[in-house]
Amino acid sequence: MTKDTSDKFILGGMLGRHPVTLDLHEAASRGDTKVIRELIEKGVDVNASDDFGGTAIYNAAANSQSNSIRILASANAKLDVSDKRGITPLHKAAENGHTRAIIALIDSGANIHQRNQDGDTPLHLTARNNHGDAARELLRLGAYKNVKNNRGKTALMLAQACSAAAVLEAFKEKSNRRSFWYKLRKFFRR
Repeated sequence: MTKDTSDKFILGGMLGRHPVTLDLHEAASRGDTKVIRELIEKGVDVNASDDFGGTAIYNAAANSQSNSIRILASANAKLDVSDKRGITPLHKAAENGHTRAIIALIDSGANIHQRNQDGDTPLHLTARNNHGDAARELLRLGAYKNVKNNRGKTALMLAQACSAAAVLEAFKEKSNRRSFWYKLRKFFRR
């Protein structure tokens, strides 16, 4: 990391074209809500992207900074913007198992069913990385579990192939809950 003359940190020239934009990305990554608010008040573009297509809200999601996500979302940050690989902030939070960030993004309006370039939804990424709590939360919030990616695999198939026990348990719990309510409704219909 090198420091320029204006006290802004530049990360190997990769992030942000402007130091102020970089400051927003860094503040979002760290969860520095005071700096985020100050920069927003100064008119910094909350949707400015780095050289890889990442935005401040993407960095907040990657680092599980749910308060940063909420502030950026209230400042009209685009929730479903993707980087050059088609990864949205919700994909990144799911891939890393950041449950609080997942909740903040979905509560703010992120598309739970968004697909990346491989056709993976956030649920696919939790399955591939064995993030049971994140998968449980996505299922609770309404993620479709039978969506197939570009290789014809559902999140459950990926969890089975990866021996992702925590995710398989989340699917089992979801199935048991539905089964319980189905049986209860059926009982009262008699």
